[in-house]
Amino acid sequence: MSEKQRETECKMETKTACGDGATTSRYDDIINLPHYHEPGKPYMSVRDRAAQFAPYKSLVGYEGMIEEKADELYAIDERADEFLEMED
Repeated sequence: MSEKQRETECKMETKTACGDGATTSRYDDIINLPHYHEPGKPYMSVRDRAAQFAPYKSLVGYEGMIEEKADELYAIDERADEFLEMED
């Protein structure tokens, strides 16, 4: 492998020891930059920030449907028990 290929391959990897023992990263140029904050814009509260990552409740009413079905099945099971008792 030529020196040029080795350098290119080394730059392409996220973290690599490039022969001379130094560990490099393709993010070395930005890793220590300060976090950007737009002037005049207030910071988001921790509560609002957490709400962005809360689970999306796309199945509204699904839990109620499950409970209804369980009730139906329980009623069927009770009727089956009654029927079996009648046969005895």
